[in-house]
Order: sequence, then structure tokens, then C-alpha cells
Amino acid sequence: MELSKEDAERIFEEYSNSIYRFALFLTKSRMMADDITQETFIQVFRKYCTFDATKPFKPWIYKIALNTTRNM
Repeated sequence: MELSKEDAERIFEEYSNSIYRFALFLTKSRMMADDITQETFIQVFRKYCTFDATKPFKPWIYKIALNTTRNM
């Protein structure tokens, strides 16, 4: 499934603040939280075609954020 520019913008608008706060909670570093947020959305947009639309989106994006935090 291809991700349109409009869908990507909507996803970013809807989740960027909460992903940043999640990363900040995990790392206690604003700089790390910024980097994690950016990398999370890069991964989300790259892997969007693997997302199962029959399942909720929020746990999927948070799992990517958690894995990104662990990898950084």
C-alpha cells in the first residue's frame, strides 16, 4: 500500500507530538527525543507498506518508536 503525501502529513501531524513526548519520557533528553522522533517517522514512512490496515495504527507506530529508541 502506497502512502500519499497527504496521508504522510496527516500521520505526522497526528502523532509527532506524542511520539516526541514518549521518546523524551524514555530518554530524558530533548536532543535524543528529537532524533528518535525524526528516525521514527522515517521508518514509519519506509515501512508503511508492511502495516496491516486491519489492526490499529497507534500500537504499530509506538512499537517503531520504542525499537528506534532501543537502537539509538
